[in-house]
Amino acid sequence: MASKLPSSRSKSTLSTTSKVVTLQTSDEACGPCKRDSSEDYAFCWCIDCAEGLCSDCEKHHKKSKTSITHRLIPLLKLKDISDFLRNFTQTCCDHTGGSFTFYCKSHDKLCCPGCVTIHQKECHEIITLGEASVDAKKNGKIEDLGLRMKEALTTLNELENHKKDNIGMINAQRNGIRTTLSEMRRKVNDYLDSLEMRIEEKLLQAHKECIEKLETQTKDLVKRTEILKTWQSDITMVKDYGSDTHSFVMSKSLENLMTELETFNRRSTENFVGLSLSFVTSTTFENLQNTVHALGEISVNKSSTELIITPRKSARIKSKLIVK
Repeated sequence: MASKLPSSRSKSTLSTTSKVVTLQTSDEACGPCKRDSSEDYAFCWCIDCAEGLCSDCEKHHKKSKTSITHRLIPLLKLKDISDFLRNFTQTCCDHTGGSFTFYCKSHDKLCCPGCVTIHQKECHEIITLGEASVDAKKNGKIEDLGLRMKEALTTLNELENHKKDNIGMINAQRNGIRTTLSEMRRKVNDYLDSLEMRIEEKLLQAHKECIEKLETQTKDLVKRTEILKTWQSDITMVKDYGSDTHSFVMSKSLENLMTELETFNRRSTENFVGLSLSFVTSTTFENLQNTVHALGEISVNKSSTELIITPRKSARIKSKLIVK
């Protein structure tokens, strides 16, 4: 387990063991200096050694034959580590304590020794994680995952914009209906006042329900957007400072999450439902006092909008309004 970071540089720290990738935040002195009875604070973090290094020790660390290939990350960079990366592990969820050391090409799945023992008879394309993760950051998977994130982010932004536009339209329609009601009200007396009150209540209730529904959907899109942006930052961080193994394992983990998000985006674009308000004037308005007991009805109209996204070429979304 990685030691703690200094409080004066309170940053999240990335450390690796054979079983888990752990991120910690606390006080930490330079590891080599501390062993030499010195109190210099760490300037960077060695992922392989899981300890902090001051500026002098960093220079020696880079020159030493035994540590020349070690990966160092500036403490200032650690502030950008997200909760997803902070809690990221390389341990198997099916076998307690088992770390990912193998990869099954047949099932495209990370495996621990326990997985291999159980499924070795049915799987014939199991290779070590080291073999599977060779050039993981250069074989295009990270870039492809980043592109998928970019496209998904564009879709989320477009969905959010459509919801916000719908809110604006609902507000405008509400105002338009109120104008119609005002014009009608001038033609009648106290009897119309009572009728207007009833229809106003229906309008406000319908408007409230529409806005609440759209705002709830918009908040969900905003939340998904922020999560996706966080994943994008994680991908960049791992690509710049993580190992090939770390990058490979993380990309496999994010691929499943991205598949779920892309499924949500696809279903949302294919079944996009917009809301609108309309007002239908009573056909017997001229004979108001004798026959009319309501000024009209407030209804919520739903329209399906097909959002067409051109994959891997253009993130623009074309809308085709289909009124039902």
